[in-house]
Amino acid sequence: MIPFEKIKQSPLVKQFIENRFDNKNVLVYAEGGFGKTTAMRCLQAYLLDLAQKEKIVPLYIDVKKIDQFSIKPLIHYIYTEYSGSDIKESDVENLFTDQAPSTQYKYKYYILIDGYNEVPVSARFNINSEISNFAQKENVRLILSSRLNEQVDIFGDFKRISLLGLNDAQIKLYLKKQFQIDFDLEKVNQSLVNILRSPLYMSAFSKTYGTKKPFPELFSEKEVRKGDILDNFIFHSLDKLRPNESINDLLAEFILLYFMPALAFKMYKNENFTITRKEMKQLVDDVNYFKILLDIEKQGKYLGEYSRNIYDIEKICCDNIAVLQRTGYGYEMHNIYRDFFAAKQVINFINAELINELEIDLDENIRQFVGELIREYDETHLYSRDYADIENDDRKCECDFENKDNLETWPKSPIEHFLQENYSLLSKTPKVICKLIDIMKTCRKNHITSIFNNLNLNKVNFIDCDIRNSSFKNSLLYDSNFMYPGHCGYIYSCLITKDNKYILSAGRDKTIRKWSIENGEQIDTPFLNHNDGVACLAITNNNKIVISGSADCTIRLWDFNSHDQIGDPLIGHTSVVSCLCITKDDKYVFSSSYDGTIRKWSIYSSKRKGDLMLTHNGIINKIALSSNNRYLIGGCEDGCVFICDYKYNKKSIIKNKTAVRSLCISNDDKYAYYGDTDGNIKCFKIESNIKKVYLFGKTGSAIETINITSNGQFLFSGERDGVIKLWKRNNIFVGALIQSIFGHNDWINYIDISIDNNIIVSAGGDQTIKIWKFSNQLYEYRKLRGNNDWIRKVVTTKNGKVIFAGDDGKIRVWDAIKRRQTLSPLIGHTARINALAVSYDEKHIISGGDDRTIRIWTQDDNQRYSSIAIKQDAWIRSIAISPRGDFFVTGSWDNNIKVWDLNNKKQIIINNMTHDASVEGLAITLDGKYLVSCSDDKTIKLWALNTQTQIGKTISAHNGFIRSIVLSNDEKYIVSGSYDNEIKIWSIKENCQKGNALIGHRNRVNALVSKKENIIISCSDDGTIRFWNLNSQKELKNGTIETDSFISDIDIMESNNVLVGVGDNSQIHFWRKDSEKVIHNIYKTLNCNVTDIDIQLLDESSSLSKETLDVLYRNGANIAI
Repeated sequence: MIPFEKIKQSPLVKQFIENRFDNKNVLVYAEGGFGKTTAMRCLQAYLLDLAQKEKIVPLYIDVKKIDQFSIKPLIHYIYTEYSGSDIKESDVENLFTDQAPSTQYKYKYYILIDGYNEVPVSARFNINSEISNFAQKENVRLILSSRLNEQVDIFGDFKRISLLGLNDAQIKLYLKKQFQIDFDLEKVNQSLVNILRSPLYMSAFSKTYGTKKPFPELFSEKEVRKGDILDNFIFHSLDKLRPNESINDLLAEFILLYFMPALAFKMYKNENFTITRKEMKQLVDDVNYFKILLDIEKQGKYLGEYSRNIYDIEKICCDNIAVLQRTGYGYEMHNIYRDFFAAKQVINFINAELINELEIDLDENIRQFVGELIREYDETHLYSRDYADIENDDRKCECDFENKDNLETWPKSPIEHFLQENYSLLSKTPKVICKLIDIMKTCRKNHITSIFNNLNLNKVNFIDCDIRNSSFKNSLLYDSNFMYPGHCGYIYSCLITKDNKYILSAGRDKTIRKWSIENGEQIDTPFLNHNDGVACLAITNNNKIVISGSADCTIRLWDFNSHDQIGDPLIGHTSVVSCLCITKDDKYVFSSSYDGTIRKWSIYSSKRKGDLMLTHNGIINKIALSSNNRYLIGGCEDGCVFICDYKYNKKSIIKNKTAVRSLCISNDDKYAYYGDTDGNIKCFKIESNIKKVYLFGKTGSAIETINITSNGQFLFSGERDGVIKLWKRNNIFVGALIQSIFGHNDWINYIDISIDNNIIVSAGGDQTIKIWKFSNQLYEYRKLRGNNDWIRKVVTTKNGKVIFAGDDGKIRVWDAIKRRQTLSPLIGHTARINALAVSYDEKHIISGGDDRTIRIWTQDDNQRYSSIAIKQDAWIRSIAISPRGDFFVTGSWDNNIKVWDLNNKKQIIINNMTHDASVEGLAITLDGKYLVSCSDDKTIKLWALNTQTQIGKTISAHNGFIRSIVLSNDEKYIVSGSYDNEIKIWSIKENCQKGNALIGHRNRVNALVSKKENIIISCSDDGTIRFWNLNSQKELKNGTIETDSFISDIDIMESNNVLVGVGDNSQIHFWRKDSEKVIHNIYKTLNCNVTDIDIQLLDESSSLSKETLDVLYRNGANIAI
């Protein structure tokens, strides 16, 4: 028992006493072994002491003991543990409708749920539903504990309290007591100190130091890992047991090295941390199971001493070393010990070559322990090391990362050795190869240069990995090893089939794809035939026909099973088909379009032209059809919402202030909801003659999509900033926000809801589809990722290099002549790179991004780059380097412009240079004296750099954000490009606009380049590159280049007459003029480092497509057949 005064000193209890639980519900989180259970037990004890006086009811729930097969596991636990015989289980939930106690405590019931991370996957849906219900009850306060790395989005606005473990003073006090030495903690091995913050590891460490199995010295620089401490703890325990005459030495070895791993692995497979005495006895008696793990020599050594006595297990594991605890019905094991012993069993399988046993999915903690225990790390060899040039890493690697001539002679890692020695056995079980390589990826943080010869790599995914210099001789390789099978580009639409088995998605890559909800895999090949992006989807109620609308102005019908197109396209619209609605009887489909029309088509008729139902003077973004087919409602870009009543042939209009891009109708056909670009969700009664509009909810970003559950209780909104919001209808017209999740990294284009309301699917501009489980709260279930890391910036050099960077945070250097990558990507940024510049002498690259970091990359004599980082308070949006290379300038999201000395890497502070919004573009004059800046505040400013003061008046330049700015070659003019689709020219001397705006682009202007002879080149999200004569202020004849991509940046290599562009779909474009013909080549980057890997294919009929082979070659791979 813990003394009550000590209970009151528990960090969690102290926060409760001091009333620091700001929210009604609380999540206590920490890494495993940091004392969450102890903290929760202390809080339970404190609340029990208060219970009688304050009339509160604390209920402690140990997740390890729940019945995972119960429909309501938490209610069942409360019933079995706390209820008397006079109450039925079905009545327990009603208890929580009582009023709160009339004391200082607001809540009557305090439900403490300890160990959420230990909830079995099979029970999560039901438990999440119960948590959501409890969280909304007025007289209940929920307090949950969970591991640090668990998914916590389902907990909505829970107050999060982190347990930090032992502090420096506590660790120092312990070490002083243990070793009778008073020393400076900063001199102790810091990797060890960080592990010892966990009380569990501190306890294990206290029993290991100085044993026969040596432990790293306290002051060694060698990295200590958690597996080291637990492994030493086990071997120390064996040493300690040997003098004990009542315990057989060999029996103790067998129990700790084979029985406990087998037990832990069984618990892991069953998703349990507990086991009954009956299950324990079954494993104890299963001698044949252990025979297959042991060779003949070990069978003779151990099994002859094996008594099959469960009390021997208890004596060693419960009484002596306490890795197992007795319970009323069996035994339980702490999750860290379970994962550790389960990892040891995986190693036993590897040693015994039990291939089939390795097919089970292993979580990250077990994979990490496996790698640590088999020394998958080894700091003296390449396979074990992270990047040699990683920041602040002064440890040396004996092997040369850029020289693989001796790769075959390097010592193999344990897993690599197993793969190469057993490749013939593994050839029929590619899933096992995948699991073993997953262990390598976890242990080495995805840096897995290795030998992968003679392997069937069917299930392996190298995406996001560094495999440079690796060898793939005579291995079976597949496109999916290097690229996701998903969309390349924005995903515009997604829907769930009526049977809840599949998802259909459509995107800018002109494809429709079918996915399995159960396993997340793409089904068969995509639906192909559209000539432009697919903007919308619908499916008949019988799941037989898929209908798609596209930017190619057509509507197409498809067979759901075969993916074949049915008949000819439906033709009638003259612009993007924006939305489709199918009638309940599956006979007709309504379509809306950017051409301002709505058409009605017969699905089964041979007639290919639809009836015109409505015209509008502007873009129609969305339509919704009532289930009785009486009402058709549309939302328009000009803010109009129209309601067509086909029963009485009437049309009414609501005029909204801003664009309406999303709407839906309640299942009872009575109410309509729409979202606008001001972040408002509004609703109205459909049948009312006078359409009174109510504000249902308000968000902070433009609403791109909304949808309502079939029972009408909940509404989902998807926003431009990637946030999904869940609203509950408090009444018909007013919603309450109950959950907000950062669901995507870009705007959310579509949300669909399954018929039973249990599954939600969302799709967005980040090229991902997310599947969510829903029961009053959302939690992420599965993520389907595409292949489109946007390339944001490109710079060319006079020596023929093309340097570019984007969303994946990596900088790539390509040879412009060979059109391929020559160096490994430069890694340092942890988020999207927005700004990039190269010094005139090409010795420095300067980059900045969303990780709020400026990085200065310097090239050495061996052509390798190293970097230093300068942390900032805001996203870096723009960079310019002076022509002499002595200083550079940055612009950031916090509106500030800063000047930096490139030599000493320090800011030169004279005056504040600011805009009223993010600084998006910078240009420095050739003499280095002046700076021009542009901003999202729609203005341009000119600055004197020697005084850092503004010259002249601020130019109010555009009606949209200004994202690009350049100086003319003679430096007489500033040229600006804007989100208003216009380019303007400004006289520096006269501080005014020259002539009219240059009109031609149909979408925002992203970048400008100034060429000799006063030619300006511009690029845009409309997919075009245009050439303009600055003197005549006209577009050059036949100068427009059309592409299928958003072009985000361009640069020109005038010496080679090559124009380079980058944009979406991970693509880099090269244009060069050959005679009068412009030759256009498109190459794709990979999201894995394949520089100098050797691929030797078995024959020309490789499983790798020609397209993928070319992509691999362009990204630095060496390929031979």
